[in-house]
Amino acid sequence: HRLAFTRIPGESSVTFEAILPKNAFEFLKEREEERFRVKYGGNFIGFYFESGYLISRLLSGPYPDYEKVIPETEGNVLKIQKDEFLSTLKRISIFTHPPAYIVKFTLSPDEQILEASSPEVGEGIEKLQGEYSGEDIQVGFNSQYLQEIVRHIPSDEIVIHTYEPDSACKIEGVLDQGDIKLFYLLMPVKIE
Repeated sequence: HRLAFTRIPGESSVTFEAILPKNAFEFLKEREEERFRVKYGGNFIGFYFESGYLISRLLSGPYPDYEKVIPETEGNVLKIQKDEFLSTLKRISIFTHPPAYIVKFTLSPDEQILEASSPEVGEGIEKLQGEYSGEDIQVGFNSQYLQEIVRHIPSDEIVIHTYEPDSACKIEGVLDQGDIKLFYLLMPVKIE
């Protein structure tokens, strides 16, 4: 339902693929400026820094061919301030209900609306203060997944690329990170 993608250039004499748990990536992100050595073998991978090390168990099984789901075009584009969007998303999420926690976006160049409804709580509608270019579209997302993604974007402004209502959307920050590539994919949920 969601994917985080990052590519960080570095010097390496060996190429390998491994599936790491989320906690290992968060640890490495905190130390992205430090040089480290990697030891890989069996079910474990080790990252050795000057100040310490991390040894992590690898996740088993083949990883899906994620490159097939990465959109190649820009699509419809919503640019919005991260903190303001996250605040709006938290407020509107009160009106969602389990298990899907659906929030619905209605996007057009004239206005962008975020809404949610729950039989127990009621209905909430908020206008977003963003810049949108593209086709008119309605698309729904799991608000908890979306909030988690937005919190992890290291930028004051985010860009959400939408496509068809049943295609993954691409979420990224507006920040020049040099050769580092970072984005998230989130599958929409069906809205009625």
